[in-house]
Amino acid sequence: MQTLVTGNLATIARVKLKVFGLDEHIDFEVGGYGSDGDIRSQLVLCALARATKKYGIPFLANGAIVIGDTPLDILAAREVGARAIGVATGKSSISELNEAGADAVLEDLTDIEKLRASVYNR
Repeated sequence: MQTLVTGNLATIARVKLKVFGLDEHIDFEVGGYGSDGDIRSQLVLCALARATKKYGIPFLANGAIVIGDTPLDILAAREVGARAIGVATGKSSISELNEAGADAVLEDLTDIEKLRASVYNR
C-alpha cells in the first residue's frame, strides 16, 4: 500500500500528484497531511493508524518505508522506526540526506531497479 505524508492539505496533495500522473497507485484516504499537524513524525504515525483502521491489519512503523527529499523526512522516519530512503531531487544533497541517517540515498527515482533494491534491501 502506498500513501502520502506531506505538509500539504490532502486536496492540494492530490492535485499536485495528479498533474504529474503520479496519483494512480496512491491511497489518499490513509495519508498524513498538514491538516493533521505540523510534526512530520506524527504525520507518519497518523498514516499508519489510518491504514490499520481501513485495512483491518496492523501497519507498523518498523515495516514502513518513508521516501523523502529532505533531512526532516529522514529524521521523521527515524523517530518512528521506519526505513528511510532519501531522494536528492529537492534542495537537499546526497550527503545531507546521508548525514540525516538515511538507510539509502538515490539521486532520483528514474532507476526503478535502484529504487527496488533500496526498498527491499533491509
